[in-house]
Amino acid sequence: MAEVEIFQNQASKLKRYETKLKDIIAAYKTLQAENACLQEALQKTSGQTSVANADDNSKTDPQSTEKLKKALEEVNEKCEDAEHVTSTLRQELLYKTTELKDQKRKYTELRERTAEMEAVIENYRNELDASRQKLEKSAEFHEILNERVARLSRDLAVERRAVVDLQSSLSEAQQQHELSTNHFEMRLSELTANLKTYEETHKLDQQTIMRLRSPQNVEGEPKDISPLAAISSPASDSDVISDRPSRLLHVAPNQPSSPSFDNFLDALVGAWHDFISDYSHLVPPDAESQLLARLGIDCSSVAHDACERECDALVRQLTETNSRLLSLQDSMRMRSPSQHSKQVMQSLDPSKSLNDDVCGSTEYAEQIKLLRSQNVSLLSELEATKSSIRSRLAAASENAKLKHTETVTRYEGHIAKLETEARRYREQTLDLLAEKEDEISRLRTALFLATKGEAPQMVGSAPFLSPSLNHILSEEDNARGDSKPLPDSTQNGDQVSHCGLVHCAEQYGRLSVELKRLRKAKYDLEQRIAVMETQHREEKQTLMETLRERHMTEEPRTNDNTSLAYVKNVIFNLLVGSASSLNNRKAMLKALVMALNYSKDEESALMHGVIY
Repeated sequence: MAEVEIFQNQASKLKRYETKLKDIIAAYKTLQAENACLQEALQKTSGQTSVANADDNSKTDPQSTEKLKKALEEVNEKCEDAEHVTSTLRQELLYKTTELKDQKRKYTELRERTAEMEAVIENYRNELDASRQKLEKSAEFHEILNERVARLSRDLAVERRAVVDLQSSLSEAQQQHELSTNHFEMRLSELTANLKTYEETHKLDQQTIMRLRSPQNVEGEPKDISPLAAISSPASDSDVISDRPSRLLHVAPNQPSSPSFDNFLDALVGAWHDFISDYSHLVPPDAESQLLARLGIDCSSVAHDACERECDALVRQLTETNSRLLSLQDSMRMRSPSQHSKQVMQSLDPSKSLNDDVCGSTEYAEQIKLLRSQNVSLLSELEATKSSIRSRLAAASENAKLKHTETVTRYEGHIAKLETEARRYREQTLDLLAEKEDEISRLRTALFLATKGEAPQMVGSAPFLSPSLNHILSEEDNARGDSKPLPDSTQNGDQVSHCGLVHCAEQYGRLSVELKRLRKAKYDLEQRIAVMETQHREEKQTLMETLRERHMTEEPRTNDNTSLAYVKNVIFNLLVGSASSLNNRKAMLKALVMALNYSKDEESALMHGVIY
């Protein structure tokens, strides 16, 4: 804003200088008019003095003719002197008019310079506006970048909180997974121990069953009884089945009287094997369990049921844990329903559950690593963008500051140059005005001395009709703070007239009227000058045409005159000159032949006559 105010002050100063120069020109014109009026008054006074002298001479006596003649001679001498003075004054006026024209030309140059300065100032103002707009745009861009940085920082904070939450949730999931895996390992170890015990008991049961089922030849069994005979007997199956133990317990005569229990078991196993092989269509699938139940041997069945119940409970626990793991995995990442169903189907198999848990834990660890790497890369990218944006902002602000300082310094230097030029022009105009005032005062004194012969003291105190010049100069000096006022030409040597507001208003009105009249006269003069220029242009064209025609008409005459003069010189040199040598005569004859356009035969005849 300070620079704009400085430019405005400079523009106002230039306008004020322009108005002052206009007033100076108007004052010069009024001085010229005053000089013309003085010349007319001088001529009138000279005529009146001559007429008065003639009347006085006519009224006097004839005896005083000599005195009158002497007086007339003196008057004539004075008139001649006055005419000489007037001629010199006219010459000086012409010189002053030429100087005024030069001043007008300088004034026009000054106006052009001021217009150029105003144009330059306008350009600088436009550049200042453009730079200000650029600064505003840079400030807006800076604000936008700050907003983006703040938003990115908020996003970074949110991402960091999300990363912290994910890390905490992942740590909790890992802890739960470790606890569940430890629990599963403990349960699996218990199940493996139970399964081992169950397998051992099952093996023992199978061994006992196989021992019961294996056919062995008992020594106490009669040899003549065969299964076919027993089957072909008319007795019923129940009788046969009931008769088997009796037959097994029947002792042959050659056997000892007290059979052992081992022999009985061997015989019972053989009979059972025969019964199973013969009556397989009558044996139900749960014959062994029914047999064991009837016999009271329930240890193996109870252990088998307990093992089955434990297996069912373990399968249910495994399914529950697998469902929990699947829900946790779905919360971490969305998985397809086909994978979920596959995992559920795979979880039913207790032998693959531990491997699936281990694979899931490895997948979770890989996913956690990927998330951590992605978060770290995102944070690094955001930090890099933030640092680059800050560096760009700092560089842009520094460039803007440098450009602003450069423009300010350039504008200040240009303003200083303009101020110095304006001061120089002002000093020149003031010096020139002082010189003109001195010359005008000298001219006035010379006029008064030529007309009345009075002392030059009254001329110096003559009032100046257009005091606006001194008023303008006093205003300029007051505006610049000068303490030395210019001397007013309207003041006498001893009296000082203090003008009031009314006098100033009247003077302003008179000056405005004079200014209008001078503007009108200037316009008329410009019109007349334009008309005279057109007339001069037309006259110049006509003159050029006449000169061209005259040149065209005079060219052949000049050629003829030159050719005749050349021929005269050649003949004169041939007849009168000392052309004794043959070569000189031949050269002169060749010149004559060329000038008079002789033919070749004539040329050869002339050469032959000259030679011989």
